[in-house]
Amino acid sequence: MVRCVFVVSALLCVVGVACSRGTANNTSAATPPGTRPAAAPAPAGPPPQGHCLGDLTITSNVLRPEPEVVVIDWAIDVANSCAEPHDIRATYQAWSADNVLVQSDQRDLSIEANGRATASGLMRMTPEAWARVTHRSGVAQFR
Repeated sequence: MVRCVFVVSALLCVVGVACSRGTANNTSAATPPGTRPAAAPAPAGPPPQGHCLGDLTITSNVLRPEPEVVVIDWAIDVANSCAEPHDIRATYQAWSADNVLVQSDQRDLSIEANGRATASGLMRMTPEAWARVTHRSGVAQFR
C-alpha cells in the first residue's frame, strides 16, 4: 500500500469581504451658524461572513493503487471562531503540474459555533489521471 499524507494550513476569508472590522468614532462639536452638521455615520452592521473560518487542515491518503482505479481518502478539517453556526462547502482538488484541475470532490457540512468540523470522502480516478496529479488542495467556503 502506498501512503501519502499532505497537510496544509491556511486562514480563509470570503473574497471581497474584509476579515476584520473597525469601529467608527462619533464625536459631536458645535456647528457654526449657517452651516449644516455632518451626516451621522451609518450604524455598524453585522460582522462580514468569512471572518471566522480558519485553521484549515487538509489530509489525503492513497488507499488503493490498482491497475483500474486509484482511490484517495481525503479530509478537510476547518474551525469556526464565530458565536453562531455556519453551513459550508468543503472542496478537495487534485491538480496537474500545469495547474489544470484533474478532479475535485465536495461535501456540505455544518460547523457549530466556536467549533470544528471535518468533511471527508473517497475520490476514485483512473491511473492515467492519477499520473497527472502533482499537487492537491482544499477549499472551505460559505454556502
